Amino acid sequence: MESKQVYLDSDGKPILNGKDPRVNNALFEQYILPNYDMVLQLTRKYTDRPENVDENFVNVLTEFYKYIQSYKPEKSLKTWIHICTKRCCQELNKRRY
Repeated sequence: MESKQVYLDSDGKPILNGKDPRVNNALFEQYILPNYDMVLQLTRKYTDRPENVDENFVNVLTEFYKYIQSYKPEKSLKTWIHICTKRCCQELNKRRY
């Protein structure tokens, strides 16, 4: 049986709804913010033109926030971040031209 992680609000009460933005906030703060510099470095690496880095970076962070619940903690976080950043930048580069 698969166990689900329980998230608590600021009062220590469980957040029951998986769509609650507080869950995404908590996961984003736990997984992405400590790796902020890595995400920026990867965005620079995979963005085709320097003038598009800022826009791509904002989009990459937005995608991480929206899909943060898809990360499986038993997998490598850095590999997941690398793959997601690369795919997002490639898609943004393709859409732009």
